[in-house]
Amino acid sequence: MEDYHSPNKATRAWRWFVSDSSRRNRLRSALGGFEVRLGEHKKFRSNDKAAWVEACDTCVIGVRAAINDSDLDRGWTFLHEAERHEVDGLAGDELLARATAVRLEAAAKLGGWRKDSIAAILDLSKALKPIPAEKQRNPDSPDPPDATVRKRLKEALLIRNEHFYNVYRKTAISGEQLVVTALILTAVLIVLVALADDDPSTVFGTRDDLLRSMLYGALGAVISTAVSLAEDKMSSRRIPEHLSSTYVTLARPFFGAGFAVAAYIAMKSGAIGVFGAKPQGLALGCFLAGFSERWFLGIFDSAMSKKGA
Repeated sequence: MEDYHSPNKATRAWRWFVSDSSRRNRLRSALGGFEVRLGEHKKFRSNDKAAWVEACDTCVIGVRAAINDSDLDRGWTFLHEAERHEVDGLAGDELLARATAVRLEAAAKLGGWRKDSIAAILDLSKALKPIPAEKQRNPDSPDPPDATVRKRLKEALLIRNEHFYNVYRKTAISGEQLVVTALILTAVLIVLVALADDDPSTVFGTRDDLLRSMLYGALGAVISTAVSLAEDKMSSRRIPEHLSSTYVTLARPFFGAGFAVAAYIAMKSGAIGVFGAKPQGLALGCFLAGFSERWFLGIFDSAMSKKGA
């Protein structure tokens, strides 16, 4: 913690801009829940001097600093470490229940070697005998059964957390790339509008025509997104998939405008003659290009194939 330097305002602003608000709120909620559990540990089950309690307090400070800096990946890393330290404060049935929950979670959400590793690590039936009731009543007891379960559970949590970190990091990188691409595309569209003149006979046409084509494409993209959201079974999707969809939804209007301009230029130049060059046909073509980029690419590919034949 002492070596950590808070980022400058520009970095924090960029992180806040590209990060998803739902994930930020989820981190705050998870931290709040953990602090409640930690408070219960301090009050009823341990003392403030225990090493694991001090480690949890340090991690909580790290989470708060990360939220303030909009560094959500770092915040989740600290929170996951706090949960691993919390294991040292569990005992008896509560400890076994937590181990069972992590094992079942891994079976449902993970795959490959991580899933198999956690299943093997937390297969406690072959490694442990039932914990006597008199030992369960002392959460700080260093009895071998509890100590073995804690070690296994902390290792399983490390493997599980590594998986979640990789998933969310990939989602964040994809989101940042979408945001950057949308910003670049916006800049390109602004330059195209600036270069357009008031001569309707040119490929760009007038500035108003070019702006209308962008609006038609953005409208098509928004309607397409609304249809997809209405038909989608949101309850069956996991949180990383929701986050990816959020980034795509925010970027769709910009890409719709870009595809519409491409369709507008292709129809004005005569490369695609499916709707003709009249205003109504151009408007429909731009709308459909924004609604479905696959439709536009298919029409363009078919037109090029015919010209090359």
